[in-house]
Amino acid sequence: MPINLKKNPNSSQPPQSSQSTLNSQPPQNSQPPQNPRPPKAKSGLPIHIYIKLAVAVVVLLVSYSVYVKKSKRSARSTQSPQVVSTVQAQNNTIANDAAGYDQAANTALLVSSLGDWRDPTPASTYLEGAEKGVAEDQYKLSKHYFFGTGGVKADNDQALTWLQKAADQSYPSAVTDLAILYDTGTILSENPEKALYWYQKGAELGDAASEFELGMAYDSGLLGLNVNKARAVALITKSADQGFHKAQYILGVLYDTADGVAEDKAKAVEWYTKAAEQGFVFAQYNLAVSYNIGEGVAQDKAKAVEWYMKAAEQGLSSAQYNLGVSYYNGEGIKADEKKAIEWLNKAAALGHEEAIEALKTIR
Repeated sequence: MPINLKKNPNSSQPPQSSQSTLNSQPPQNSQPPQNPRPPKAKSGLPIHIYIKLAVAVVVLLVSYSVYVKKSKRSARSTQSPQVVSTVQAQNNTIANDAAGYDQAANTALLVSSLGDWRDPTPASTYLEGAEKGVAEDQYKLSKHYFFGTGGVKADNDQALTWLQKAADQSYPSAVTDLAILYDTGTILSENPEKALYWYQKGAELGDAASEFELGMAYDSGLLGLNVNKARAVALITKSADQGFHKAQYILGVLYDTADGVAEDKAKAVEWYTKAAEQGFVFAQYNLAVSYNIGEGVAQDKAKAVEWYMKAAEQGLSSAQYNLGVSYYNGEGIKADEKKAIEWLNKAAALGHEEAIEALKTIR
């Protein structure tokens, strides 16, 4: 008897964090939002705004942090009630949280805030230019000191000194990083006023990450700002147009849930696709759901499985669960109970309740 696909509006609780320069890499041990969504019977209910800072999970090499500034959930159910009461069905609730990825050690907090730093160039290469006032060299030297790379030991004081010098010269990345540190309270004391000042400066300089952060602040009324949906959408769109994956993903969510813009499922899919192609796990998941239920795009179960697979391989429990259900029911892929159980086990290991229940029934 097939596992029927049901949706659960109480979903997604991804890893938490706050920040801006989001460098991507999938969650490994973290537990992302628990809410895949199934075929369709639409009961869309966009819900609340969920936000702000939560610092990182460090696992092996990877410390996964998710920037969660909002969380509206649009739950959709889609399948007739031929549900087996003892087995949970596939969920089709969209994920509404942006994710960022990073690395570990003394750098865990930094990574969750500023993102990973991978520059093989020795720090000494930048020293002469930095001392002569070259903003780019000052910025790169600061990153080496933050992360203890390039042949220097981690030294937050040196890092902040060089970062501030670069930011004072309006170097966009330095401006945004400084805003993030004030926003998240990483190394520096949390200071919303200073965070806002530097995000605004970064946005004026056209930095995509600052535009995104400032847009999210307007969306949710953070950093002392009043909620201004129109301003939020404008800033997030500017960031997305520059290719910033988190902005592309959030813009998809806004169109999907009619938050600040008219509902447009086709545009939602368009933006999810752009972010998904950059490897952004939540966008991959939402895109899979869109194909699964044929919303904003022609229904294509095989495409849904393809994107569930990508997100599942990054450790997203919701995607692992839906992939397991797809294998079990033979939807979009040849039925394979062994693989179904394998993926349900992965989701269950991350605490996915529906996967746990499904396994009880299958066994």
